[in-house]
Amino acid sequence: MLRFAGCPCERSLRWDDPTIGMAWPRERIEGARLLLSGKDAMAPRLGDLSEEALFR
Repeated sequence: MLRFAGCPCERSLRWDDPTIGMAWPRERIEGARLLLSGKDAMAPRLGDLSEEALFR
């Protein structure tokens, strides 16, 4: 199994960022208790990242 966690090139985006346009099944998510890692819970939105942060 390959493990990439902690890789310097690893990035995170908010799972519910409207810019991405992911069609999550909202009827299954609404009211659900979402379990996010600390990293994912603090992930920025795409629009909050500088171009430098995206491509370094």
